[in-house]
Amino acid sequence: MDLLHAYRILVAYSRAVERAGEGPAPEPGPTVRLAEAAIKAALEHGGVEALVEAGIPREWAEREEAALQAEKEWQRYLEHLSKPVQE
Repeated sequence: MDLLHAYRILVAYSRAVERAGEGPAPEPGPTVRLAEAAIKAALEHGGVEALVEAGIPREWAEREEAALQAEKEWQRYLEHLSKPVQE
């Protein structure tokens, strides 16, 4: 799956979630999960520039990168909490 196609899938899914409003959000299917994984891998290996070079808007790419960094920080925090307390 190329990155521009992955971006379009995620935008379409995001719009479907918005249309659901306060109702239950549609569950992401395997195509959405694959698109998320492709974007995440590109960000981890090439950063924002990898997405921009693929034709994805910089603003969206930067937002995704910030979300990825926040997710990593959250995981580090959870790992820290799971460590035993040392006296």
